[in-house]
Amino acid sequence: MQFRHIMKSLKDDYTISVCSEQNTDKINDIQLLDPLAESYDPQVLYVADKHAVSTCKSFPLHLVASCKPADFPTENNFALIQEEDFFAVFNTLHTLFYQSLQISSDFSQLIAMSIRGDSAQEIVNAASKSWGIRSLLLIMVSKFSFILISGRYRIHCGAKISAAVTALMNLLQQ
Repeated sequence: MQFRHIMKSLKDDYTISVCSEQNTDKINDIQLLDPLAESYDPQVLYVADKHAVSTCKSFPLHLVASCKPADFPTENNFALIQEEDFFAVFNTLHTLFYQSLQISSDFSQLIAMSIRGDSAQEIVNAASKSWGIRSLLLIMVSKFSFILISGRYRIHCGAKISAAVTALMNLLQQ
């Protein structure tokens, strides 16, 4: 994820002032800022309160904090949050990163199934289950020439939908 995308996700729920978003490097993790650290991982988004910022010797590439340091490098990414939102913002960021990892894990599972030689139907069913799709998952390939429907769930939307899906399948299989 990039800093600007993360900040966009937070702006709906919190008051955030993005002061600098010059760097477009990928961010892979979130951590609380350790002001005594001698170096910081450039792929980590650090979150700091005013105490950590005031005692920090150097600054990370990506920082979200409750106060702006006077000497923060302008080429680094920085966003200012409200002090009272500190814990909630950190927890929201943690959830955001966890969800991103879960999605990556789900895709890895589907790729592993493909490499293992599982059928396309088994892969579609697994995708439907892991993504929490409660009705059905349709897969179509260019020009509607091929379709797969997850077989894990029944259509509960009535006979008209079922008939429409059946008609579509028959049309596509011709």
